[in-house]
Amino acid sequence: MHCLCDRVRRGHGPVCERSVFLPGPCKVRGSDTLIKAIRQASVQCYAIEGRYPPSVEYLEEHYGIQIDRERYNVFYSGFASNIMPDITVIPVEGGEDNDWQP
Repeated sequence: MHCLCDRVRRGHGPVCERSVFLPGPCKVRGSDTLIKAIRQASVQCYAIEGRYPPSVEYLEEHYGIQIDRERYNVFYSGFASNIMPDITVIPVEGGEDNDWQP
């Protein structure tokens, strides 16, 4: 399995259709890759539907976002359908990115 870091950095293809389960060493933390994937899927939703998605679950159902909920807590807060939502990803204690600092 390939690391998504290079794909995200180079901007190749819609990351929202890829898994964010990152194997092995990676220069970018998994939580950073997950945030980028959620943002990209949100923008794609806005471009296609004319509104930002109402929830991260909507992105999972309709845009292929995959979240390992055993490793990450995702907080998605939308103010209005035409304003980019606030997206926060916090690694679960003991998870991959356990050096996270608020």
